[in-house]
Amino acid sequence: MKLRLITIRQRYSEKSDQELIDLVVQHGDEDAVLYLLYDRYSRSIKAWVWQCFNSDFYLEDMRNSLYIHLKGKKSNWQPLGTFRNESSFETWLKTVSIRLFLDKRDDMLGMGISKWLELATMSCQNLKRNIR
Repeated sequence: MKLRLITIRQRYSEKSDQELIDLVVQHGDEDAVLYLLYDRYSRSIKAWVWQCFNSDFYLEDMRNSLYIHLKGKKSNWQPLGTFRNESSFETWLKTVSIRLFLDKRDDMLGMGISKWLELATMSCQNLKRNIR
C-alpha cells in the first residue's frame, strides 16, 4: 500500500481539491479519492475520529466507511459530487465525516461493539477486494 500511495502522491499532489473531485466524479478515478483520504486529509480524518471516539482505534474502519459513503449507494460518487466549493473541501469533508462517524458510534453503542466490529471487518475486507 505504501508504494501505491507514493505513486498516487506523485500523480496528484499538484492538483487542487476541486480538480481531484472532478476526476473522481466525472471519470471514476478512485486513486484521486484515495489520495484525498489517505494522504492530503489523513491527519484531519485521524483528528475527527479522535473527536468522536476519544481514540484512533477505529481510524481505518471510519476511513473505509467514509470512502464507501462518498462512493454512494450506486457506486457513482454522487455524495462526493454534492461538494459545491462554497467552503473549503476540508470543511465540507469534516462535516460529512463527523456526522458519519457519530452515526457509526451510535450504531456501535446500539448493537454492541463486538457485533459492530464483526460487521465492520467484513465491510473492510470487501472494500480491500474492490480496491485491488
